[in-house]
Amino acid sequence: MKKLLTLLFLITVYLSNGQTWTGLGVGTSAGIITIDTFNNKLYVAGAFDSAGGKAMNAIASWDGVNWAVVGSAISFKKNAFINALTVFNGNLYAAGSFDSVDGKPVNNIAEWTGSQWSWLGTGINGTVNALTVYNGSLCAGGLFNSADGIKTNNIALWNGTNWSAINSGIKSTSPNNFGVEALIVYNGNLYVGGGIDTAGSIPVNNIAEWDGIKWDSLGAGIIGQGSLVGSQVKSFAIFNGNLYAGGAFEYAGNVKAYNVAYWNSNAWGCPGTATGNNSTEINSLIVYGNRLYEGGTDIKWGNSYLEYWNDTTWNFPNGSGVWGHPTGSFSHSVVNAFGILKNSLYIGGYFDTAGGEPANNIVEWNDPTGINDLSRAISANIFPNPSPDGFFTFQFNNPSEFVEDDCSIEVYNLLGEKVRSTFNIQNSTFRIDISGQPAGIYLYRVTSEKGELVGSGKLVIE
Repeated sequence: MKKLLTLLFLITVYLSNGQTWTGLGVGTSAGIITIDTFNNKLYVAGAFDSAGGKAMNAIASWDGVNWAVVGSAISFKKNAFINALTVFNGNLYAAGSFDSVDGKPVNNIAEWTGSQWSWLGTGINGTVNALTVYNGSLCAGGLFNSADGIKTNNIALWNGTNWSAINSGIKSTSPNNFGVEALIVYNGNLYVGGGIDTAGSIPVNNIAEWDGIKWDSLGAGIIGQGSLVGSQVKSFAIFNGNLYAGGAFEYAGNVKAYNVAYWNSNAWGCPGTATGNNSTEINSLIVYGNRLYEGGTDIKWGNSYLEYWNDTTWNFPNGSGVWGHPTGSFSHSVVNAFGILKNSLYIGGYFDTAGGEPANNIVEWNDPTGINDLSRAISANIFPNPSPDGFFTFQFNNPSEFVEDDCSIEVYNLLGEKVRSTFNIQNSTFRIDISGQPAGIYLYRVTSEKGELVGSGKLVIE
């Protein structure tokens, strides 16, 4: 019993002290709008002209240690905005508001192969706000009416060769015409969010569903607005089987849900009690561990907003969170984007401190309390566990889940020290050897090639 209490104490100390904020050198010179992971690097983009003190316009990569340029340092002209990043057909796509890349004329969307930039026909004739992959094509949404000369309304598909429209697209006739601001695939269908009121010929309220044949509304949709912003959907995430929408609103259907709500394929719900207030908007959502993180801004007070939902309660990360008022013309501190690399959560936006420490517009958040929490559960049997000698056999129930993702396993002791790594898992059954370690509790993580936490748990040596 005494040994068990000691182990529980060690776990408590480890979990309470392990949460850390880490700045990325001197950060970026201006705000970050979007983040994604590509080729084991974190790509950040926005409206800055330097990262890590080096000249880089609008986009940069971070390998966990150093900043690097993407293409040439002046790939994008000054005043270019990159609003969205995503990976499609093995390459990284960037979209926003720009007219050239590395001296080549492009319109608002470009493809990065890992070594050079290329263009997608003649591009898109307006601002692109969101990207996702749907049904084997790249889907772009924003505020535009043509792609490569093909008539579209705020949404279009790129199949790797040609652009096409989706039905008659998405429209808005209201004064708050934000166009399409968020895209996601949920249960095989495409979901579109923004400041919109028509999908095809169907009236919608800021959110719509495309099933491959027709558009549909999601009940009464997202409605209501605060005194400072028009109602809109700005972000999506899938958490515990439900589709979460974040933005600036007061109701989802007939459910009171300030700025974040979930859709379970049939009806709207609110996570916990209605959170926030009508001066707060949610710009980004992500699942990290078994938690849904939301980031945005309190418009009224000009403070950034960062919180997580563990399917029971809303909580703030350890310390004073992400705050500060960056210098320059932008008056609010904002959380705009999240990304995951090597088990850490990265937070980007407009701010200058995190956890009370300097952090210019981007910070790494490492939370080992999530070691047993999954962003996408991989099912496995582990035996023997406890083990008398430190040898464990992992038997995955669905091998395709980890073979396709090029998963790896890392094992840590309770001090957070890595004691074993296994990369490029190729078989459904394999052995982990930590026989040289003393008796006790160890924590393992299964991560995908993109750094997504997809499996975790405890190993015990008796």
